[in-house]
Amino acid sequence: MTVTAEGHRREWQKLRRARRILVLGSPGSGKTHVTLGLSRALGIAAVHLDAHFWRPGWVSTPEPEWTARVSALAAEPAWVMDGTYERSLALRLPRAEAIVLINENRLACLWRVFTRRFFTDQATRPDAPPGQTLDRAFLRYILRYPWKTAPVVSAELRAHGSHAQCVTLDGGRDVRRFLRDLEAPFPPVTDTRHAAGE
Repeated sequence: MTVTAEGHRREWQKLRRARRILVLGSPGSGKTHVTLGLSRALGIAAVHLDAHFWRPGWVSTPEPEWTARVSALAAEPAWVMDGTYERSLALRLPRAEAIVLINENRLACLWRVFTRRFFTDQATRPDAPPGQTLDRAFLRYILRYPWKTAPVVSAELRAHGSHAQCVTLDGGRDVRRFLRDLEAPFPPVTDTRHAAGE
């Protein structure tokens, strides 16, 4: 079925009702950009999981402490949460009211990661501490994301997120249009069944 531009807008506008939104995708896919845009548009706090997981010097949080921290963050009444962290999806998806899934090609993700690392002020990153290293394991994760991580995310969505609205954004153009349309005035979505007397 073909979805018109207006159909996309109506679907995206439904996110205005959500109070807990997960933003998922590969590193470099635009998760932080979308999270900050949703946070501004909806007046809901942005939660960047990288900023909670990575300590100064990019030292990871031990697993038991991380599980407790994610559970506490997910228990908050409202958030736009940025970070795939597939092993913790089972803790977060049941609380989510909406999910934004960003699909971006690997080369675009790699390009954004490199430009972010070398051409932006790392000290002012809102989503993570400064000093991230582009090591082989991180770059391999991005390259393998479409066939290694994305299927895991899809399985977790089926298992724990079927109750939530899911919006899929395919690439940067979709992301830009989504954020533009989200902030634009639009008629409220009505319940057509009620209008038809059902």
